[in-house]
Amino acid sequence: MEVSLTNLEYGSTYEYVAFVTTSKGETFYGEVQSFSTGEDPTGIYSVKTDKPDAESVHEIARYNMQGQRIATPVKGINIIKMSDGTTKKVFVK
Repeated sequence: MEVSLTNLEYGSTYEYVAFVTTSKGETFYGEVQSFSTGEDPTGIYSVKTDKPDAESVHEIARYNMQGQRIATPVKGINIIKMSDGTTKKVFVK
């Protein structure tokens, strides 16, 4: 048997008992069990990363398929190195 409980209070103890009712209408009860919830956890409200945000990432170099550095986009595949260390392959028509 499995059950999910919601809206429990932090730092509280709850008691429960399992029971079964037979097809003859008889009800049998198990022993009273209990469990406790933990104290209110400390939440994480913000996370600082070493990666720059998307707005500050910019192109720092562009290369053609032969590995030559180019100043402007050229027809074909351009390999772009970004300021966050990633690279992109872009097809230029």
